[in-house]
Amino acid sequence: MASGHPRFLITSGHPRFLIASGHPRFVIGSGHLRFPIASGHPRFLIASGHPRFLITSGQPRFLIVSGHSRFLITSGQPRYLIVSGHLRFLIASGHPRFVIGSGHPRFLIASGHPRFPVASGHPRFLIASGHPRILIGSGHPRFLIASGHPRFVIGSGHPRFLIASGHPRFPFASGHPRILIGSGHPWFLIASGHPRFVIGSGHPRFLIASGHPRSPVASGHPRFLIAPGHPTFLIVSGPPSFRITSGHLRFGIGFVIASGYPKFLVSSGYPSF
Repeated sequence: MASGHPRFLITSGHPRFLIASGHPRFVIGSGHLRFPIASGHPRFLIASGHPRFLITSGQPRFLIVSGHSRFLITSGQPRYLIVSGHLRFLIASGHPRFVIGSGHPRFLIASGHPRFPVASGHPRFLIASGHPRILIGSGHPRFLIASGHPRFVIGSGHPRFLIASGHPRFPFASGHPRILIGSGHPWFLIASGHPRFVIGSGHPRFLIASGHPRSPVASGHPRFLIAPGHPTFLIVSGPPSFRITSGHLRFGIGFVIASGYPKFLVSSGYPSF
């Protein structure tokens, strides 16, 4: 095993490692076209100048070399890629796809991205200004705390709260759309001048205002109709079951009750009696 074996051409050592020089298959001394290794095992490729790995030292799995076309790693394992230019992390600057100054493409902490022109922050939060879809000065698109949104025109606050002024659907000064303490909500109508009910104040169910075309009640609930002038009961005061009023249209003078329940007819002049 000194030298000259036709199959292994070994100078010294085990035929598995082929640490000798001059074997036509491995040529581990130097200059092999497949593994241009200066020294060591072909599995570790501690030499320099390999076209696939370009490794200066170390195992090919760690790729602790610089200038690799796929990873561009200065040091470290290819999974971590603590250098610049990895497509997944893009911690370097000047990537043509994301144009990120620093950070992961998911966070887009750089500026000038064509899809998310964000100055800083995650694209989900869009804390930058000038986004073409949301036009947010700051904050999450769900909160829309910026001004000038074409859909909501909100000065500040969440679109559900609409605390700003000038919304075309809920023209109120302040407050939640469900409560709308400002003015003009069709459910509560606590403001004045609603075109549907013309109520000065109060809920449309209570109709505490005056001049409603359907139930012209001055005050009180429409079921009790404590106001004057209702076409069905014409009650001055009290619930319709007691009918403590005069001049009911259905019964005429017969139900001219001064006081009490209509069953007792504590009045005078009923035709049946």
